[in-house]
Amino acid sequence: MNAVADSIRRERPNPRLVSRALLSSTRALASRASSMLMQFGQFLSHDMSKNKLNGRCTCDGGPDCISIFLTPTDSRIRNAPCIPLKRAAAVCGTAIGGMPREQMNANTAFIDASQN
Repeated sequence: MNAVADSIRRERPNPRLVSRALLSSTRALASRASSMLMQFGQFLSHDMSKNKLNGRCTCDGGPDCISIFLTPTDSRIRNAPCIPLKRAAAVCGTAIGGMPREQMNANTAFIDASQN
């Protein structure tokens, strides 16, 4: 499958192709920031966001997988059919009988070093 279906089963464009089109540039951007800025941003991201993820995904898919499929011409990732991506746990009672699937959300706005 090259597209992602939303909760109403409409096909969406492949996210990898969209990001490659929007972020493609042959120019290097000058920056005075060191890699410490990236590491601090990742620390904040992991500290403030918490979505329940169980198990692993493969490119074969499954109800809790939403892997991003790659094209054979992808210049950055080779020898892999997809980027395995696990969906956040669903809230009980959603995604049943045509109801949209809601994801479990335990995000916080506090920087409290509670990374899991």
